[in-house]
Amino acid sequence: MKCLPRFQIMAADEFKNNNDSGQAIFEFLIFIPFLMLAFSLLTTFGNSLNGSINQQKATRRYFYYLLSGNSTAPVSTDLIRWKNTGLMNAGMSSVGWREKSQDQVSWGNCYATTSLLRKNDEETCEAPKVGETGTDFIRVFTFYGICGESYSTFGNNHFRVDHLNKGSSSCQVR
Repeated sequence: MKCLPRFQIMAADEFKNNNDSGQAIFEFLIFIPFLMLAFSLLTTFGNSLNGSINQQKATRRYFYYLLSGNSTAPVSTDLIRWKNTGLMNAGMSSVGWREKSQDQVSWGNCYATTSLLRKNDEETCEAPKVGETGTDFIRVFTFYGICGESYSTFGNNHFRVDHLNKGSSSCQVR
């Protein structure tokens, strides 16, 4: 008669390798670049979002400051400025925010993404690459406006309230 070999059940701690003393440090060193990248992206996008919100608040406040004491928009100074430009109808007033303008080009506030993600080191906020489909910067522009009274030009190129088109949309600019 043949005897079958006896199988012994071993406890889990008998299989444990006692040579993993530096594993946590190694895992930390592998994970820390991803953690730093996520933190820098979060702060960049968070700062640009916060800047956009504050910029919108300031633009809206400035818009209503310009309209102070005037219940109809656009204000008369805008209508006087537009009278010889060929504009026929006006019915809205708006304000935009820009950091600066140069040669009929407006520049919005600029937030740079983290340097680890940069595609092009030659591009800066002041000198963007023209013709590129992507950019390494977040540019924030703000625009705020309201629909106001409808104005139309008549014979002498002066604007006056258009009582005939009261039912039509007053937010048309032609």
